[in-house]
Amino acid sequence: MNATPHRPLTLRRSVAALSLTLTTLLGSTASMAQSMGALSLEEALRIAIQSHPSVVSRRNDVQAANARLDAAERQRLPGFQAQTGKDMYGNATSTLRVEQTVWSGGRITADIEGAQASIRSAGASVTLSQQEIMGRVITAYTDLGRVKTRQIVAQSNVQEHERLAALIGRRVDSQISPTSDGTMANARLAQARAELNQLSALADRARSSLTQALGQPVSDVQTPDLPSISGMSELLVRQKALDYSPALRRLAAEESVLTADIESRKSGMWPQIKVRGDRNTGGFISNNQAYVALDYQTGAGFVAQSQIKEAVAKLDSLRASREAAERDAIEAVNADWSDLKSLQMQLQDLRAQVLATTEVFDSSIRQYAVGRKTWVDVLNAQREVAQSRYAQADAEWGILRSALRVNLSTGDLSPESLGVSSTPAK
Repeated sequence: MNATPHRPLTLRRSVAALSLTLTTLLGSTASMAQSMGALSLEEALRIAIQSHPSVVSRRNDVQAANARLDAAERQRLPGFQAQTGKDMYGNATSTLRVEQTVWSGGRITADIEGAQASIRSAGASVTLSQQEIMGRVITAYTDLGRVKTRQIVAQSNVQEHERLAALIGRRVDSQISPTSDGTMANARLAQARAELNQLSALADRARSSLTQALGQPVSDVQTPDLPSISGMSELLVRQKALDYSPALRRLAAEESVLTADIESRKSGMWPQIKVRGDRNTGGFISNNQAYVALDYQTGAGFVAQSQIKEAVAKLDSLRASREAAERDAIEAVNADWSDLKSLQMQLQDLRAQVLATTEVFDSSIRQYAVGRKTWVDVLNAQREVAQSRYAQADAEWGILRSALRVNLSTGDLSPESLGVSSTPAK
C-alpha cells in the first residue's frame, strides 16, 4: 500500500491537533449562549415557580386557608339575630337578639387551631408544588443541554467523516485505494448525518418539554455551574432531605388539622354556655331581657360519636401515609446521591477515554499512511472518538442533573434561594 500524499496527511494532522475536548465544547457553548441571550437555569426556575398553574392553584389554597382562619376567629365575637312575624292575633312582632358564646367545650379553640394548621398545610403544598415543577424544569433543562452538547459532538463527527470521505475519494480516483474503502467511508458519513438528524429531533422534544414547563417558548439554554456539594455525606443529605421535605411538612400539618377536627367534634358532646340579650317588640309583649343560656344539641342519633370515629380513622391513615412519604423521600435522595457519585467516578475515566481514543485515531491515520492500518481501522477509530465524547457529555450533564436534584431535595435549591416567596402576599 502506498503512502498518502504529504499535503492531505499534513491537513489531517492539523485537524487532529485542533480537536476539542468536550470540556472546551461546553465552555464555548456557554459563552455563545450567553452572548445570544440564552435562558439561564435560575431564570427558568424562577419563571416556572411563579407562573405555573399548579403553583397558582396552591397559592389560592393559601388564601382560602387564611379566610378559614378569619372565619374561625370571628366565632369569638358576638352574634346577632333578627326575627319578625305575627302573633296569633295578627299583630306584627319582632325579636332582636345579641348572643355571646362563653364556653363551647373547646370547639372555637379547636376550629382556630385547625385553621392555623390548614394555613401551614397550604403553604407546604405551595412549596411542594414548586419543588415538583422545579424538578421537571431541571430534567427538561439538562436534557436539552445534554442533547445540544451531543449535537456539537455529532457535527464534529460529520465534519471528520466528510474529510475522511474526501481523502479516500481522492485515493480511489487515483486508484491507490479500492472502491470498497470509498463506499464504506460514504456509509459511515451517512450514518453520522443520520445521528445528527436524530439528535435534532431529540432537541426539539426536550425544548418542547421545557417550553411546556415554563409556559413560554425557549430557543436555547446556558450551561449552568455545577452546584457545590463539598462537605456533604449520604447521611447528612438524607437528614437534610427529611428536615426540608415539603411533603412531610404538609402531612404533619394535615395531622394537626385532623387532630383539631377531632377535638372540635368532641365538643359537640358538651353543652355550650351563652349570654344572650333579647329585645321583643310588637304584639302584647314588649320587653328586654338578658340571661345565660345552656345550649345543647345532640345531632341526629348522637352523630358526633360516629364523626369522631371517622376522624380518628383518617388520622391513623394519614400517619401511615407520612411514614410512606418518609421512605419515598429517603429513596429519592439516595438514588440521586448514588447517581451523582457513580457519574463522578465514571467521568474521570471517560475524560481519559476521550483523550485516548483521539490519540488512537491520530495514530491510525499515521499508520494508514504507511500501510500498517486498514481504512476500516481508521473509520472505527473515529467512531470510538465520537462514542467516547457522547458518553462524556452524558456523564457531565448527568452529574449536573443529579447535583441539582440533591440540592432540590435538601432545600439548598429552593424558591427562597431564587428570591421567590412560597406564600402569596396578604
